[in-house]
Amino acid sequence: MSLTFNTTNNQVNGYIYDAPGNLYKDDNHIYTYDAEGNLTQVDGGSTAIYVYDALNHRVRTTVGSTVTEFVFNQSGQRVSEWNGTTRAPLKGHYYWGTTPVAFYDTSALHFEHQDWQGTERMRTSYNGAVEATFASLPFGDGWPAAATSDPYGFAMLDYDAETETDHAQFRQYSSAQGRWLSPDPYMGSYNMLDPQSMNRYVYVTNNPESELDPSGLNACVIVYTPYGGAGSPYCASPNFGDEEMTLAQEQGTYLGMTNFTILQYWEYVNMTYDGTDSPGTWTPIFDTFTGDTGSFTVLSGLQGGGGAPNNGTPQQPPKPPCNPSTRIAGMLKAADGLSTTLIMSNLAALHYAAGGFIIGVTCGTPEPGEPLACAAGIFGGGSLFAGGTALGYGAYKVATDEMIPGIKQAITCQE
Repeated sequence: MSLTFNTTNNQVNGYIYDAPGNLYKDDNHIYTYDAEGNLTQVDGGSTAIYVYDALNHRVRTTVGSTVTEFVFNQSGQRVSEWNGTTRAPLKGHYYWGTTPVAFYDTSALHFEHQDWQGTERMRTSYNGAVEATFASLPFGDGWPAAATSDPYGFAMLDYDAETETDHAQFRQYSSAQGRWLSPDPYMGSYNMLDPQSMNRYVYVTNNPESELDPSGLNACVIVYTPYGGAGSPYCASPNFGDEEMTLAQEQGTYLGMTNFTILQYWEYVNMTYDGTDSPGTWTPIFDTFTGDTGSFTVLSGLQGGGGAPNNGTPQQPPKPPCNPSTRIAGMLKAADGLSTTLIMSNLAALHYAAGGFIIGVTCGTPEPGEPLACAAGIFGGGSLFAGGTALGYGAYKVATDEMIPGIKQAITCQE
């Protein structure tokens, strides 16, 4: 497939998109979406119709004349499939944590085996016989979907044979194009340090060997345990922190280890666990990692690629990507603070001017009863001076408490 793109909006030239940017028509199909961006029909319903629940799980599909309904557990995993017409059970799914382990259909139990991406690579029977093997390229193109009877396929996504695309919870992915059919609706995923995030159709910042996006909303690094244990991909936050450390600790304990190593590629920082420290007190070390069968390793991919090997100098953990809304909030705070400061400063100046004018008129013009008039003028002018002073101090406080912090927030992207 050879495609060219509109460099302004990253849409495919020759394809038709709707107003929100969802792919409406390509070379094969016409796609219809609901107000939340979910794909609801293909070719006006003649090819497929999809129904979603309130949590955006796809609970019913109609492909041609075949109607299938799906049941999900509280973790959002598909646990059973049913004939939507006869209500007969079709399939049951089994998991170990986040990993699909097996499914049972009307004939037998089938075990599923995934690689570090969560892509199924082999299927075996209950007695260990190999039923099928699967190979594909990094973006899922070439995955032999026709050889499988279960939708779990590439990178923890569901394969839709009717469109030859993959379904995530919130978007549809085309392995042939290596991109999503719809733009990323989450504005917080913009990252000024990662140009790939500006392409709202890009799949996992074009880094599919070390990142996943099973939801279709947020690319995350792959954490994997190659030496056994749970032996499954784990979608972790880009900042490898306590959650992932706890996972590693639990998996290492499962293997009966009291000492094991965490290898983190994000900053090429190695961390060790001695069996006693809490997840929050892992000690970074900076020597070269050499794995062995006695180690328990968690691999974390580097989001967006790049980086350089550690040269022996301790490195700080990466800062989280800047959320554009944080900068915008800072600019709004600074603008509001500036406006309020200017208004209060001007009012303070008017108070001082009015107070001086009153004192000047009442005390500078000789009239009968001048001492009393001057005293009243001084009192009134002094009151205005006091009001002006209060307004001036208020302007100072607004500038220091709102305007200046807003400017700093807009510049540093930190609240």
